[in-house]
Amino acid sequence: MQSVLRFIAVLNAALWLGGTVFFTFGAAPAIFSPAMSAMLPDAYRARVAELVIARLFGLQQICGGVALALWLVDYIRAGRLTRRLTLGVVSGLFLLSLIGGHWLQPKMHQLEAIRYSTRATSEQRAQATSSFRAWHGFSQVLNLFALAGLAFYFWQMSRPPESPRVNPFFRPHSPTDGSVPRML
Repeated sequence: MQSVLRFIAVLNAALWLGGTVFFTFGAAPAIFSPAMSAMLPDAYRARVAELVIARLFGLQQICGGVALALWLVDYIRAGRLTRRLTLGVVSGLFLLSLIGGHWLQPKMHQLEAIRYSTRATSEQRAQATSSFRAWHGFSQVLNLFALAGLAFYFWQMSRPPESPRVNPFFRPHSPTDGSVPRML
């Protein structure tokens, strides 16, 4: 059972990191590339980006939930919290995905709607563009923190499980005569 949980944890970490890396270095640059700009107007490319980002946040929330559920199972099984720093990082990443998906993305969607609206005044569009750029910069910083946290989480999950520490002052033998282990 332990090996199945470990496999699920490593697979979950790989999917979470891989999806975020693909979006950051593959999908987002492709959406805003000159080739895509030649095919779609800015308003459509912005909407495509919003749809892809919504899927990314969904993936991040599912992976974060799975990671936290696996920690709960490990806590129940072991009776204690292990790798507390990693648990803190995963909790922070999950919280970031919730904030991004349920607060930041809707806020940026509203600004995008004003930016490309034919009903908005030029002053409203300029204000929305300025605000959108500031929030987009903030989201990029959060994305970099998420990538660093996910790389750390994947590294932690892909390491071999911690084994019990052996006291180096005692020889590992099992005396059959009832004697006490000897010092080195």
